[in-house]
Amino acid sequence: MIYNVTIVGGAGTSSSLSTLIYDFSGSSYHYNSDFSTSTRIANIVSATDLKIAKSFVPSSILADGVTTSTLKLTIPNTMTVTMSGVNFTDNLPTGTPNLVVANPPNASTVGCGSPTFAPSAGSGSLSFSSGTLAPNSTCIIKVDVKASALGNATFNNTTGHLFINGTTPGTGTDTGNTSNTATLVASNPVACTPGQTLAYWTVPTTTVAPPDNNGGGAPTFRASNVATATASSNLTQSINNTYGVTDTYSWNGYPFQTKNTTYYQFVVDTRHYSNVSMQFYVRNPGGGNGADTLYMGYFDGITFTPVLTDTNARTYSSFTPLTAYFTGTTSLSGATTFRITGSGSASNQNGNLMIDNIKFVGCTTGTYPPPTLSKAFGTSPIPVNSTSTLTFTLGNTQTGNEALTNVRITDTLPAGLEVANPTGASTTCSSAFNPAASATTITYNTNMLAGTTCTVSVNVKATRAGQFDNATEFISANESGANKTSTGYGTASLVAIAPPSITKSFAASPIFVGNTTTLTFTVSNPNASTTLTGVQFSDSLPSGVTVATSSSSQCSGTLNTTNPSTIALSGGSIAANNSCTFAVTVTGTSAGLKNNVTGNVTSTNGGTGNTASATLDVRTQTPNVSLLKQVGPTASGPWTTFITTTPSNNIYFRFTMENTGDTTLNNLAVNDISNPTLDVSGCNTPSLNMYTYTTCIAGPVVVTTTSMVTNTAYASASNPATSVTSSVSYAGSDPTAVKLSQFNARDTESENVLTLIIGSTTGVILSGLAFVILRKRRMVG
Repeated sequence: MIYNVTIVGGAGTSSSLSTLIYDFSGSSYHYNSDFSTSTRIANIVSATDLKIAKSFVPSSILADGVTTSTLKLTIPNTMTVTMSGVNFTDNLPTGTPNLVVANPPNASTVGCGSPTFAPSAGSGSLSFSSGTLAPNSTCIIKVDVKASALGNATFNNTTGHLFINGTTPGTGTDTGNTSNTATLVASNPVACTPGQTLAYWTVPTTTVAPPDNNGGGAPTFRASNVATATASSNLTQSINNTYGVTDTYSWNGYPFQTKNTTYYQFVVDTRHYSNVSMQFYVRNPGGGNGADTLYMGYFDGITFTPVLTDTNARTYSSFTPLTAYFTGTTSLSGATTFRITGSGSASNQNGNLMIDNIKFVGCTTGTYPPPTLSKAFGTSPIPVNSTSTLTFTLGNTQTGNEALTNVRITDTLPAGLEVANPTGASTTCSSAFNPAASATTITYNTNMLAGTTCTVSVNVKATRAGQFDNATEFISANESGANKTSTGYGTASLVAIAPPSITKSFAASPIFVGNTTTLTFTVSNPNASTTLTGVQFSDSLPSGVTVATSSSSQCSGTLNTTNPSTIALSGGSIAANNSCTFAVTVTGTSAGLKNNVTGNVTSTNGGTGNTASATLDVRTQTPNVSLLKQVGPTASGPWTTFITTTPSNNIYFRFTMENTGDTTLNNLAVNDISNPTLDVSGCNTPSLNMYTYTTCIAGPVVVTTTSMVTNTAYASASNPATSVTSSVSYAGSDPTAVKLSQFNARDTESENVLTLIIGSTTGVILSGLAFVILRKRRMVG
């Protein structure tokens, strides 16, 4: 029997579909409970459940026509059915410059079946078709892209609609889904990295002398590529321990009567910097005893040249920031002498002009090669919830390398990866490394000597299955800035393997004690691209279910069954997105519901999976026979359970015996209890299978009475024994069988009442009665 079922809704859910069988055979109706039925699960899916996501790794590159980023597209199939004919197009952004496929494209697909994906170098469009995604798998698509030419650009990229069941891009069923918008930033190579600190003086609370004596001229910080940074003064000065920018300390000097006669002086190595600026804070609460004009400039050994003149010096009653820019005036071969001087103070005997937090900032000229970075996972693939060691290798070995400070790396782990607990953190670099357990972002900074490399390692845990492509941000250092070339970031992929899964079912349930059924196991590999090896499980059957001893090859491994109750698979191997199914024959030896649960299925490379359960209903066989006795006026009927006829007429009996038990009946016979002389031998049956019936006719029998007669028959079987009775009734009809037992009449002025009571003298049910009442009218007056 074939059912056509139409699904009208319920996407994303499952529905159980059971058979409905009934018939009328023999003497009763039969429904599902009389038969071995089965249920199928309808997993209702929708095209809109298939989605696509994308990202650029890294998300920023140089627009030099060489540096590339990997465009990664991910299509997860979270449904339990295979999706085929997957296709889409992706038009890369255009502009000045364009985003194009790199040369070589390095195009690849994983978990997508056998798709068509062959982007051409220099192309501005991607085309993907004929993709096939297994249930609960992920399709990963990659291709390298680059900026076509110089120029600063922000590329915002979204795919076209994702289709299924198509043959070429843009055909089939439209899912209505596009990807998220991924952004790639391309920038022109810069000659230097701005905002880098050469040196600074903060005049901390630990300062014991101004910069002209007792070694007070040493800076608080000096970049490693700045050979010289000293401070001095020819002023009368002291340490002010009452006022400061971030504390209560600053330098206090006087007099400032004539420009460049008295000054603060800073000698700083500027060989590796351009666009240098001097930033400092000034306070002049003393009014006339302080300078009224400040000059910031450089001294070449002969001439002082101001680059900033400030005539508001006497107004700075609180610390005020000033910045002087020395673009194009600093030495590219040695040190530059910077001076802060003033004029206009009323006295040369005292003064209150204070300075604090002097800082020199510039743009590194790129003469210092930047650090390099690479990364790798120690073990891949790994089982879900296990760990792999992630190692970063930091290098300062490029041609012309020099010591670097504040070498920085940042790595944001993809969803599904996190720092393990314990972290297993270690480093051969100079700074400590202490990442937090469960963190999803790893940061580290250190100083590096010229010509050295060092490593940073941490254990990373995979919390779900999949392929995790991981890229760091660009490595950078104070002296060199960021390395935005292909050597400036690390990429690595980690594959986390899901364990195998197992299901089981009994082919027939219920069965009878002593009968057999098939127990079927299905072991599945949900991984998109990894074969599971060393697959194994064991199953101890419950009491009352047994298996014979045997050995066979199943799932590329060995299946051993050991009487009475052990089933074990070992050494199995299952290809990616595949499954294997095998069956064993089991016997029910005692009645009852037998609940059976396997042990966990495991694999060497995928870890521990689930258990499977199934229930077998073992029943004791119960014999049962049904008898339907019917009566009719002829040997061909019509048949009913009651008949009336005229005495001396013939009637016939039909006997229907049905096996309504759950075993074959033998030696069936009918006896007519009410008419033992009736020949019913034609009804005797040697054997009757389950749910079958047999029919026989006996008669004629002459009706000899007008009374109602109930006639009962008895059906029986042996081996196994069972019996049942069934009855019919008949009666002879007689016109004199009606009797008027009472007649009453009452006639008043208000009403006329006539009462009749009619009965049967034979006990037969009367029908079709008719009578006539004649009333004589009485004349009054």
